[in-house]
Amino acid sequence: MSTANLRKRLVQIDVEIVKYKSAISWLEQHRVAVQHQLHAIARFPVLTLPIEITAEIFSLCLPTIRELRENGHSAAESFKSPPMLFTAVCRTWREIAIAMPPLWAKFQLRLDTVTQRVASEPEMIEEFIEQWLGRAASRPLSIMFHTSRYWDDDYTVTTGRLRDIIHRYAPRIAYLELHSTQNQIRELALDSAAFPQLQRACIGDLYSPAPDPLNPVNIFSNAPRLAELKLFDSAVYSSYTLPSLQLTKFEGEIKNLELFSLAPNLVEVECSVEYLENDPPSVISHPRLESLTLSESPSGVEPENILPHLALPALHSLDIAAIVSDEIVVPLSLGSFLARSTAPLRTLVANVNKGSYYDWVEQRLSHIEDTLENLMVYNLSETFLHGVMSLGSELPPYPCFPRLQHLSLKNSPNTNYKLLVDFLYKRSTSVQFAKLRSFHLTCENGTFLDDAFYVAQPGHVGEVVDHLAELASAGMDICIHSHRAKPHVNHVRSRESC
Repeated sequence: MSTANLRKRLVQIDVEIVKYKSAISWLEQHRVAVQHQLHAIARFPVLTLPIEITAEIFSLCLPTIRELRENGHSAAESFKSPPMLFTAVCRTWREIAIAMPPLWAKFQLRLDTVTQRVASEPEMIEEFIEQWLGRAASRPLSIMFHTSRYWDDDYTVTTGRLRDIIHRYAPRIAYLELHSTQNQIRELALDSAAFPQLQRACIGDLYSPAPDPLNPVNIFSNAPRLAELKLFDSAVYSSYTLPSLQLTKFEGEIKNLELFSLAPNLVEVECSVEYLENDPPSVISHPRLESLTLSESPSGVEPENILPHLALPALHSLDIAAIVSDEIVVPLSLGSFLARSTAPLRTLVANVNKGSYYDWVEQRLSHIEDTLENLMVYNLSETFLHGVMSLGSELPPYPCFPRLQHLSLKNSPNTNYKLLVDFLYKRSTSVQFAKLRSFHLTCENGTFLDDAFYVAQPGHVGEVVDHLAELASAGMDICIHSHRAKPHVNHVRSRESC
């Protein structure tokens, strides 16, 4: 093609481009006009709901404190989550959301994700917080702050600014969670602020260095209603000076047993004890503690057994499943602890570590035979499982736990289903013992119910699942868990996690 023809073709193409651009422009304008007409006459079903229903839906969409902690939305992501998300959908939703104080009474800000530009802008963060919490009206506040690893660097809000924010809203805070190091919390001067409504607090020591127990931080001395405290990550009880006398619930790591002496009003404790720095000179008796759980340390280390150092006469619930290493010492110390405490224990969670049924049951659990209502056991041996399934059919000295109502067996070996069905029928129809209300069993892979497995009972002959279904229909909560659970047991209740 000649040069003249190519130039002529380019002119034709340019004319076509102008024509199509004009058509696209007209179509875009026409689309906007049609859209306006549609919005003027359309009826969206969701917008016809009563305001009370929409408000209730909004409330149900809010994340819990735990979800906020675990998800850890960045500052930017917070705008894409409730309640901010509701304000960006339409004018009606925005008006409803802004007029609902409960939606704005919970506030989380990850200061470690705030950009340098935002952090350096005077009052930008403070104005955002004021706008958010101002919508909460006079509601008690739940506030969570995540600070940066490097305090006061160019990418974070300074210590003074965060301290001023917390002190400003302190009179309205009912729940406060701080993901900060011990030194950062020291600089926040929480002891110099009054928290008249604070009931729960959660403190986490992030990153290094480890907290210094020789230089504890005074916090919350002006919080007369503070009753529940949670320490996480590397935070340790001895690293803080707290209003321990008023605490009723504690969760966190301890290095010694001073908690049980300094906090006589505790009702519930979940603690990790990686090691005891020193043994107490004598057994510590706590008169009010009703629930004790020994959990793994933040580093995943099995907790030290502190039962030999305690007497808990009011104890109702004991969870020592995290202690798994010693097959003999643990049941021995448990037996001595139960005898010493004479506690009305109703719930016990233990890891028998494939130990002897004789060691655990015959001489140890006999102390709580008449009070135990809930029993959860991990890592059973076949003999231990046989002993548990014989509850109520053995003569003394084996305890029969006449008040047992809830039994859960985790990580059990190959199960004798004939014995299982016998046990469930006996404990569901007995007039001598309390009726078993729930039974949960976790099997190993490949040990689940077989289609060809039948159990013969007087008046009851059929597959195991038929027996379980019959028991479930009579009101017993039955959950059989296996990685290879078969669909035909769904009518009993089989799921991934019990």
